[in-house]
Amino acid sequence: EALTREQAIVARNRANAKHSTGPRTEAGKRRSSKNAITHGLTAQGPTDAADMADRDRRSAAIALDMQPETQIEEALVDRIAAAFQRLEKADHFESQIFDGAIQVRQRPQGVTLSRQRELRQTFELVNRYRGTAANELVNTLRVYAALHKARRDLEEAPLRNEPSAQIPK
Repeated sequence: EALTREQAIVARNRANAKHSTGPRTEAGKRRSSKNAITHGLTAQGPTDAADMADRDRRSAAIALDMQPETQIEEALVDRIAAAFQRLEKADHFESQIFDGAIQVRQRPQGVTLSRQRELRQTFELVNRYRGTAANELVNTLRVYAALHKARRDLEEAPLRNEPSAQIPK
């Protein structure tokens, strides 16, 4: 029986996958596990002790300003600090890109032309990273403000079973 085009593609992909098994030694597996942590742009949390200390310092400073009163508000303050930290990282990486672009211009013309595409792609990556961090910051600030307002409204609202001064006796 003849295979359909889709079945042939699936069969070919499965055959290729048998050859692409990734690292086989423990050293290779450890090395490849670090592939995603080259610059920290896609890391879910701080990538080293200095990042963690900076985030803790920043979170404490923001907590002094925002005065969180619940554990949820404290968690949101931590997310705000993380977003601010990522925005600053984006600024740092952007300046490194520009420094790299200046160094590339000092090289022979052929190298400059071949590196311009790489620099543009790196700059676009940093801008996407910055946009994601900015969105996270704005959204978390909105959630914090809404939660804070809802809690204040609940504290100020009279209970339904309490006698009210507006109800005639």
